[in-house]
Amino acid sequence: MDFYQGKRISANTLFHFTDSFDNLAGIFSHCFYPRYCLEDQSYLVEDYLPQYVAIPMVCFCDLPLSQVHYHTETYGSYCIGLSKEWGQAKGINPIMYALPNSYSTLLLKKCFGQLYPLNPELLRYKPEQRDLAAQNVATMLYSFFTFLKPYEGEVWKNGEQIKSKVRFYDEREWRYVPALDRLNQLGLIPVMSQQHYKEDGTRKHGNIILRESFQLNFSARDVKYIIVKEEDEVLRIADKINALASRYSQEEIKLLSTHIISMQQIREDF
Repeated sequence: MDFYQGKRISANTLFHFTDSFDNLAGIFSHCFYPRYCLEDQSYLVEDYLPQYVAIPMVCFCDLPLSQVHYHTETYGSYCIGLSKEWGQAKGINPIMYALPNSYSTLLLKKCFGQLYPLNPELLRYKPEQRDLAAQNVATMLYSFFTFLKPYEGEVWKNGEQIKSKVRFYDEREWRYVPALDRLNQLGLIPVMSQQHYKEDGTRKHGNIILRESFQLNFSARDVKYIIVKEEDEVLRIADKINALASRYSQEEIKLLSTHIISMQQIREDF
């Protein structure tokens, strides 16, 4: 039963935006996998937390297509949209937005101060460092932290700031983050400092393990939209998908081809 009688303010689709044709085509070859992404966490900053940290994630949003124009200016005009049912089955979840001086944020700061060591990158706790109850609470707090984002802040890409101020609250982000215990088993840094993120070897090694260990697969029937930037790229992406006969059946390739649309057309018609 559909309880919505008026116009929805969110889509039934999870959209992943990227800034290049090759990135979009690559998603159909290898699916999604998390990568370390640098974020401004100044709203939680105290002595025990650095201002910038990198979290392994894959990001989506559920903005209606009529509202994505500003979003594309920051994240690119190439996109794949998948059903929310697929996302929920994969553990993808809406994130929580926080204001620096709100009561909820102040409570989080206190929790971090009590549970985390001065080096916040060392989330791989040793049994002798703290009792089991504190370890469990710290693990849950970490998992919650990775689904937090400031109400507004800086946008970083490949270690470089690309925008000084964006209202993240308007993005309606959903996020996939690997579980902490699995990251620890693989020897990965759950929350990477900016210093380590900027070390090419450390970041690239981590991203390789993430790619090998946490693929987010999808089927052709999970896909609702394939969006290219310009109208003349529609046939190009169709050709790319058609070349993946080892991955998709001919029926699935035909199905995917019916979902291709251009951002140019969206801007004109939505």
